[in-house]
Amino acid sequence: MGKISGEIGRAGEETAAQYLRAQHYFILAQNYYSHFGEIDIVAKAQDQTIVFVEVKTYKPHSLVHPLEAITPSKKKHLRKTALWYLARHHLDNAQARFDLVIVENRQVVDHLENIF
Repeated sequence: MGKISGEIGRAGEETAAQYLRAQHYFILAQNYYSHFGEIDIVAKAQDQTIVFVEVKTYKPHSLVHPLEAITPSKKKHLRKTALWYLARHHLDNAQARFDLVIVENRQVVDHLENIF
C-alpha cells in the first residue's frame, strides 16, 4: 500500500471506529494482525456479539463496490484471523459476525452487518 492510500485507509478506519463507538460498540482491537492476516477493527456489540469489521474507503467514481472488493481469498484470511483472535482470547463459544463499514470523505456511508 502506498503512503497516500495507507493514510486514507487509516483515516477511514479511525472514522469507522468513531462511528462504531457512537453506535455503542466497544472497540476491542484495531489493526489486529496474526500470521493469517489482518482485521481492521474487532468490536463487541451491545448484545455481546464479537464483530470483525472490514473498513473500505470508497471513492464515488470507483467501478467496484466495496463489498465486491472482499474476494473469496480475503474472506478466507478474515475467517482464519477471526478464529485465531477468538481462540487467543478464550472466546471460542462467543457469537461472532463479519461487518463492512464503508467510508467516503471521512463519513460513514454504510454499515453492512453479517456480510458473510
